[in-house]
Order: sequence, then C-alpha cells, then structure tokens
Amino acid sequence: MPKLTLNQLKEKFIGKKGTTQRIKFEADVKEVLAKAEEKELFELKAIPDSLMPSKVYKYSEWDNLEAHTKSLISEREVYMANPAEFYADYPECRLPRRYDLLEDKDAFVKCYILHEIAADKLPEPRLKHNFIELLKTARKGLSNHAEAEMKFYKKRYNGFGIFCTCESKDSVYMWEKRGDFFQGYCVGFNTTELLKYENFLGICGVINYYDTNNVPIILPIYPFFKDENYGAKSIITEIFSIPLTYKEEKEYRFFKTNSVNGKMCDYTLAERRKVLPESAFSEIIVGYAMRREDREELIKHASSTMPNVPIFEARYLNPNVEFTQIK
Repeated sequence: MPKLTLNQLKEKFIGKKGTTQRIKFEADVKEVLAKAEEKELFELKAIPDSLMPSKVYKYSEWDNLEAHTKSLISEREVYMANPAEFYADYPECRLPRRYDLLEDKDAFVKCYILHEIAADKLPEPRLKHNFIELLKTARKGLSNHAEAEMKFYKKRYNGFGIFCTCESKDSVYMWEKRGDFFQGYCVGFNTTELLKYENFLGICGVINYYDTNNVPIILPIYPFFKDENYGAKSIITEIFSIPLTYKEEKEYRFFKTNSVNGKMCDYTLAERRKVLPESAFSEIIVGYAMRREDREELIKHASSTMPNVPIFEARYLNPNVEFTQIK
C-alpha cells in the first residue's frame, strides 16, 4: 500500500480542503503558531574573529575544595561545566516549554501527529479510531510532562559542556561576584587562539539577556514550522539566554556537546577538562585582597605552566579597577 502524503493524511483524518472541519483545523494550528512567533527566538550568528572581543576573561576563586578553580593555572585546563553545576537561581540552559498554549488545541497536537506519520516516525493508523488513540497517547504525554522533562534535561545536561567568560577585566561586579571580592583571580584569553581548538569549541557567542516578563516562547512540539531550523534555534535560545538581572556579567559563552558519530553522549569528568596551549592565555590578574599564600601558590604554578604570560594585580580604586604588573 503506497505511503500517504501529508495532505492525504489530513484529508483522511481531518477533512478535505475547504470543508468546515479542515478550515477550523488550519485556523487553530495557525493560532498557536502565531502566539509562539510573537516573540522571536534568539539567533546566534556565526562569530568570526572580527566580531569577537580580542580577549575574553574568566573570573574565579582560588579554592582548595574546588580543584578546577586551580587547574586553570596549574594545568592550563578549562573546565566545560555541566549546566546543573551552576546552581543558578533560574533554570540554566532551559526555558519553560509552553504546554499551556496547547491545552485546548487538539488541532495542533493532531498536526504534530500527522507530521510524525508523514516523516515515518509514527506508524500510519488504518482507521480514524486508531488516529484518536494516537491523539490520546500524545495528550497523556503532554499532560504528564514534568517527570519526562526532568529526565530529558538531565540527559541533555550530561552531554553539554559550557565555559563562561566575560568581555572585560575591570568589572567591579564580576570581581565581587565571581572573583571572591578581589580574593580570587582573573585570566585573560586570546580569542583568536581559543577559536582554533576544535576539541574545546563547538559554538560561541554573546548571551541574550531576557526580561522575565517577556520570556522567549518554546513550544513542546514543533516539527512543522515554516522555519525548518526552529528546533535548532529553540535549543540555541535556551543555551544562550539568561535573565536580564545578570546583564552586568556581559557574558560570552563557549559551548560544546560531547558526541560520537553525530550522536550526543554523556561527558566523562576527564572529557570536560580541556588543556589549552600557553598561547591561548593573554594575562593573569590576581585580586589585591588575595591571601598571601594563595598568591604565592598561583604564581608558582603560573611560572611553570605559562612562564611567558604576564601577571598583574587588580586594585579597586573607587569607582575603577586599576592594574599593576607584578611579573
């Protein structure tokens, strides 16, 4: 029996073009799409060297309990973090999926099922009551989404690696928040060098800061948008969007999935650790309030792992941060 086209499936299970049922079906689908398209998704453009800052910076504590806060200096090692490790007060790399937009829109769910059938992702139902059973199953999944979604994001996070940087080294906000109130340190990176290393770089770009009263809309199912890249855009939007309250971080984010033969898989701890050459580092800056023994330990490591990288001290002279070279 020949495979039915999408339009033939619609005629079989919804109604022929021009009929009342078909007109209402198409209108209901368009209504949901229109709501989703009211707020454009963030589009991360490919960033050539000329559009990236020449340097980006990583602020950090020097913490005996967190090994990767020291290995950046002692091993020239950047850590591609699991988003779950950020302990953010918002869902990191995750935006709320708008199940509420589909609550009374069976047409949208039916349209999703028909597209899945046409794409050979679901078996073609023989009769209308078989199609109704598929609808009930889909509806049940959408209604009981919380647990499934938690599993989905946990799995996704295990395959995500993120390295967060800032565009400036003189941010008082970042020195206080990420640099342990000048008791920590900051490392500068040569962006051109960072972009060379495929085992570190997947995609990178500036963060999109959104107003919590105007959150980008992510639909839970979306295989039939006019924009065939909607699925990829929705993922990028989630990865590169955080609330506007964090705009002072001025973040540039480096992101890479762990994959084998094109399929995402979990990172091991060792795979999250990426060793960079000395040429990737432009400078090391220690906060003026760093403990003496911590400073001595940092400088000792740096003298061994990156002897040609200059070291500065950052001092807060209200309202500015000023730098003095100490090595």
